[in-house]
Amino acid sequence: MENDKPILENVTYRLPNTDSIFAGDFLAYLSPLGNIGDQSINFRLSDTSYFPKSSIEFSDTAVPRAIFSFSDGTSCAIDIVNNTGMSKTSPHTYSPVTLKEFIARSAPYPPRLIDHTGFNIPFFNGIHPEILELREKLKQKCLYHTFPKHLEDAPWDFILPGTKEEISGKMSIDYSPKRTPKIEIVSFEKCSTPLIQIDLQVEGGYSKWNKLFPEAINDSASKNSWVYIQNDFGIDICFVLNEFTASDWSHHFSKSRLL
Repeated sequence: MENDKPILENVTYRLPNTDSIFAGDFLAYLSPLGNIGDQSINFRLSDTSYFPKSSIEFSDTAVPRAIFSFSDGTSCAIDIVNNTGMSKTSPHTYSPVTLKEFIARSAPYPPRLIDHTGFNIPFFNGIHPEILELREKLKQKCLYHTFPKHLEDAPWDFILPGTKEEISGKMSIDYSPKRTPKIEIVSFEKCSTPLIQIDLQVEGGYSKWNKLFPEAINDSASKNSWVYIQNDFGIDICFVLNEFTASDWSHHFSKSRLL
């Protein structure tokens, strides 16, 4: 890649600002992980030289969207909606809790780190065509990776934060440092409800906080809890609680970058 090509500078999740109390509580809970702006939070990167930055903002958007902004001033977006015309129920059993209830119960185990944010868009015949288009638009402008097939053959794409030199190809990618927050993009066939997930590392341990959320999808093998939050956006919003660790798993992606 040539060094003068634009890079992906920002990924913004835009949510409808239909409930100011919900938005305020949502941002307050995440505030230890970034800088609060006007109805928004900009997440702190593990290295200040990394791109893309990521944020969540509440605005007058009609539907949840992910917006990808480039260094040349251009952008593209994808709506986080179900446009398949199909309805499919999740194979997992869970019940959403209110945001206030989630914050109250999880208070003893505050968030320490955001590993990744992501969105799932339902599609039931291969990879969602808008995600395939997004790959082509983004792959040379960021550290865009498919999920390593030696771990699981799943349609999960990840953007790892990286330096301008790594993105441009001027410098080789060192997969050993912590690279957070990552961005996950999923073509989703398990159910027809779109999802935004915020994957956190929190205080305490799985044996302590999984009991707080019997409504969640509690995964004892991975030691995480998927806590779904009630909302009026027509999607699932999920906080994924993981044990805090100093290590990272970016090394798994060393052979799966798209170019």
